[in-house]
Amino acid sequence: RTSGSTTGVGSLVAISRDALLASAEATEEALGGPGHWVTCLPTNHIAGFQTQFRSAAAGLTSIDAGAGRPEDLARAADFDGKSAPLYASLVPTQLRRLLASSAARAARRFDAVLVGGAAAGARLLEAARAAGLKVVTTYGMTETCGGCVYDGRPIGDTRVAVEDGRIVLSGSAVALGYVGGPDFAGTFRTSDVGRVEAGRLTVLGRADDAITTGGMTIMPAVVEEALARSGAGESVVVGIDDDEWGEIAVAVVGATGLSRPTASKMRKAIAEEHGKAYVPRLFLSFSDLGLSDPEPSSAGSGGLPLTASGKPDRRAIRELVRRALDRRSPSS
Repeated sequence: RTSGSTTGVGSLVAISRDALLASAEATEEALGGPGHWVTCLPTNHIAGFQTQFRSAAAGLTSIDAGAGRPEDLARAADFDGKSAPLYASLVPTQLRRLLASSAARAARRFDAVLVGGAAAGARLLEAARAAGLKVVTTYGMTETCGGCVYDGRPIGDTRVAVEDGRIVLSGSAVALGYVGGPDFAGTFRTSDVGRVEAGRLTVLGRADDAITTGGMTIMPAVVEEALARSGAGESVVVGIDDDEWGEIAVAVVGATGLSRPTASKMRKAIAEEHGKAYVPRLFLSFSDLGLSDPEPSSAGSGGLPLTASGKPDRRAIRELVRRALDRRSPSS
């Protein structure tokens, strides 16, 4: 089942064994060979399932690391895989919390750390590489057996095109189709917006997440990346209905205290990169939404609501923002 990050429900996807094997072989080729995979993502979603399938297809053992807490990942890194490589697959939230803990040093043992499921900001990736982690960004979805584009470039026989702004993926790793729905026929038109330059794909975000405010269309991922570069911690930008503007962009930003840049610094950073129209109308803290900042040592404590597959749950975050704004309203 897909994560349902937009609808909250998700769809069942029919995937052939051949597609799964093609995906596993493409990953092995991209990373330098088969290996033991650490399982720390839900196995009823494609990213977690693939960590077990890839190991099994290669006749190797997968390593259980629970929910991917830093201490669990450190224990997984001690696995004696003899001559086979050791790989991990994380979502950005897990990587961020790993880097904030003492377990980051142990994670250097991984021969590759795939990072996907949601956009990983340049600042986060730079910090991971500076800490000695061999991170590889991945892009893909359940409909493509998980990641089929690594570090912006397609793996295996995957082909990437952009049609009317939408990313279109073709190749052996494309699923059969949705259960009860039409066949994909080897090509999947995503709900993501992107561009291809010099053979490298840049994902700008989901079309469903686009915010239209005052006649301007804003992709939240672009603003979130600028926030990360300004020094903001875990953050997300969502659109909220507004009588005057149609929608307004609201940024929810973590990292309180001295580690968090001021709202004026964040506004300036976004405006300098993308123009004033991209600056969110409001900046809210986690505490404004009744949330606590995450504990680095826990994969599930504090922070923004996540879907079962580890992505920010934008529907839930929007609802929390609406409630927070209702509490601020004089009429409430």
